[in-house]
Parts: sequence; structure tokens; C-alpha cells
Amino acid sequence: DSSIVESKKAISIDSKVAEGYKALALAEFNKGWMKRALETNKAAIKENTNYWPAVGNMGAAFEMLGNLADAAYWDKKSDQLNPTGGFGYSLLARVYLLLLDYQTAEKTLNIALNLQPDLIEAYEVYSQLHINQGNFQQAINDCEKILSITPDDSPALLFSSIAYMNLGNYNKAEEVLNKMPSNSFYQVNADVYLSYLNKKKGNLNETKNLIQTAKKKLEIKFSEGDEFNHDALNMFYIEIMEGNKSDAYKWLNKALDYGFRDYIGLLKNPITEDIRNEKQFND
Repeated sequence: DSSIVESKKAISIDSKVAEGYKALALAEFNKGWMKRALETNKAAIKENTNYWPAVGNMGAAFEMLGNLADAAYWDKKSDQLNPTGGFGYSLLARVYLLLLDYQTAEKTLNIALNLQPDLIEAYEVYSQLHINQGNFQQAINDCEKILSITPDDSPALLFSSIAYMNLGNYNKAEEVLNKMPSNSFYQVNADVYLSYLNKKKGNLNETKNLIQTAKKKLEIKFSEGDEFNHDALNMFYIEIMEGNKSDAYKWLNKALDYGFRDYIGLLKNPITEDIRNEKQFND
């Protein structure tokens, strides 16, 4: 919230500076206000058509909204404006991942890493790619590379926990999730996965407490206008764990409406293990 206030203040002082709009759009993105972030990024680009960070953020916002063709367009434009940086290529690689074009995704990630060998965002996408391919140990290796650079990287902690869960190493998955920073964008995801792990171990009271904690966090986010598709997906996971399938599928449909497109990742998520063969899930 403070970032939003400061960005608006900067814009009020000088409404012609693209950086102010870009900062505001990023803060809006992190609040789950995807459509608003998209419009604010457009304002940044209006002030500076060659401002590649805002152009790249346009691609990220379109991807979160599920508009993959538009996401690819803006990601490629970002790469043209910043040909020596790898960030735009990592964004583009994730679009190819969601389109199930894994070969092109890998080629694009290799371009990113040739430009920036320690680019965290590229390894994050690589870990998702390897999870979707069922190569869980390699996904863990990707995450360990990230964590050797940034020990508290939230996506790496989350993805490595999913990989460990798929390998049946629940203790290691729990250990990794407990390292999630308390102020992390992904803290609610950690609460949900820790709920699942405690349920697997028969710790029903702890499962209930963690679910209630996650629900309260999500209720606050939704009340503030959050449209982040992964938050709707977290509610889907919670309802599955509580056995409320009717409500679960309502949240899954909402996640799809919000732009969720990682269908293979959903199949690889251990929380869906008991419903993967259900017609409603596969429809």
C-alpha cells in the first residue's frame, strides 16, 4: 500500500515521467489488480514508448490475465528494446510453457541465461517447466541454484516444495515451506501447502488452523479487489482439502476466468491427486 501511495505522489509531482507509472503498475500488480496494472503500464508507455521495463510488465500482466497472444507480443517487444537483457526472454519462455511448447520455452530460457547466466527469473521458469515435465529432481536443482543466489526467493521455495511433494519427500517439502518469508507474496500459498502436508501426516488440528489462517488472508485480499488467479486457485485447493467439491469447482472456474492457464501444472499439483480422474475436473 505504501508503494501505491508513493507512486501516486510521484505522478502528482510530474505526470510525464514513465517510471512513476511503472512503479504504480507494479504495486497494483502485486495487489492482484491486473486490469488496473495493465492500464497504468499503458500510461507509462504513452510517456516513453521505448521504456522496456513497462513494456515487459505489459507482457506479464497480459499473461496473468490469460491473454497469451498479447503477452507474447509485449514480451517480444521488450526483448527488442532490451536485447542484452534476459528478463524479457524469461517472461516469453513462460508464455511458451503455458502454450505447451516446451521445446521453444527451453530455447528461449537458454537465450536468457546466455545473456545473464545467474538470472533468477529464468531458473524459476525452468523449475516450472521441469515440474510440468515430471522431472522433479531437476526442478529441485533449478531451485537450489536460485537459493544459492537469493536464499529467501519465494517462487524457488514454493516450486521446490511442490517437487519434493511429488517425490514423496514431505519432510523436506515442509522444511522448505517453513523458510518462506512472512511478508512474502507467496505466504498464503505456503499456508495452503503446509495444510496439505499436515493433513497427509494426520495432524488435523494443525491442518484446520493453517486453512483458517489462509482463508483469512485470502478474504482480506479479495475484499481489496484481488483478481490474482493463483489466489482463486488457493481457495480451490482449500475447498478440495475440506471436501467441498461443489465450492471447489466454483473457485477453479473463477481462477480460469481470472486467467489461470497452467493446466499441466495443475495436474502435477499433489493437492489434486484425488480428483484428477473426475470428469468435472478434466472438463
